[in-house]
Amino acid sequence: SLARPSNYEVLQKLATLQMSTKKFEDAKQTLEKLVALEVISGTRDGILEQLAVVYRELGDQDAEMQTLREVVEITSDAVPALESLIDRSRERKDWPGLAGWGHRVLAIQPLRELGHQALVDAGKQLDRPDWVARGTIALLQLDPIDEAGLHFTCAEALAKLGQVEEAKQHVLLALADAPRYRAAHRLLYQLSGYESDDK
Repeated sequence: SLARPSNYEVLQKLATLQMSTKKFEDAKQTLEKLVALEVISGTRDGILEQLAVVYRELGDQDAEMQTLREVVEITSDAVPALESLIDRSRERKDWPGLAGWGHRVLAIQPLRELGHQALVDAGKQLDRPDWVARGTIALLQLDPIDEAGLHFTCAEALAKLGQVEEAKQHVLLALADAPRYRAAHRLLYQLSGYESDDK
């Protein structure tokens, strides 16, 4: 019977070999057998994560997403699976999904750049300036490369939320980093009650 631990281990090794030699169709069948045996063996050993990789290699995005969701549901700190779900959601332009997975990452690791960036990106697309503001403020604490860009994005979001003074502070910080930042100059004019002629 395949349910014996020794056979389980043999199948695990076989799947790893099949993946390393890029025999993904064979690996899929082996891993699906292992998933079916999981209840009996009482262990996961990364089988679902491997299966998600195989589905991706075979171009079956729906199966990959479903498998990654299963990983996230059964594992309390499944950050690698969440990273993959964030990437796939961004590729598919699934903005509500992107936001949901970003929130899940932050529930596990509140200082994870990935989660905050997911919320910023989703917030821009879903007209959620509150997410954009919160995410950019958090990202600014994480030693970002493009500090001026984040300050500007934050200022835009705060302006939409009616927080004009806070928005001005972030525009000024953007301009301190990048004095020729034209969009930031335009936003500062608007926040100061002027219409910029420089469209």
